[in-house]
Amino acid sequence: MTKYSIQHDYTAAHDSGSRKLSAIKLIVLHDMESTNAGGAAEGTGAWFERAASQGSTHYGVDNNSIQRYLDLTRISWGAPSVNTNGVHIEQMGKASWTRKQWLDKAAGTLDRTAWLIARLHKRLGIPIRRLTDAELRAGKQGVTTHRQCSRVFGGTHTDPGTGYPFDHVLERAKEHARAMD
Repeated sequence: MTKYSIQHDYTAAHDSGSRKLSAIKLIVLHDMESTNAGGAAEGTGAWFERAASQGSTHYGVDNNSIQRYLDLTRISWGAPSVNTNGVHIEQMGKASWTRKQWLDKAAGTLDRTAWLIARLHKRLGIPIRRLTDAELRAGKQGVTTHRQCSRVFGGTHTDPGTGYPFDHVLERAKEHARAMD
């Protein structure tokens, strides 16, 4: 099983202060609305460093890299209702993509995201499972999307879209987690 590395070339300008790792219950997936397969993580990192960005996440992933923008002890500006208890991961891709487009254009992104989910699972104990709306609302632990958070708690974000291969990413995350044992 592949082991990826995490770079820390960028630091997001915005966060809402510190938190304990024990506060983290969710892994929240986003997409960058970028098709720059080999530079989206860096481009997003450079954007998050700017005061004009008005946002931040903990990680950015594209087909050839994983970038960390904020330490896990910092509260990102990723999705208002789940910032305090979420680890936020931006991914190269578009909300409008079909499942086939995600699998064809973002295979490296999806596998790196799966590896990162597995790593977070090992470190924080967050189960590798997709939450239902009711489970998210009830504060259960697991993996969700910005789209689902907007639907459950209010908001306008639709990323990643309905074509996102959530099942594929979580299965790969489980495989990565087994390889980390």
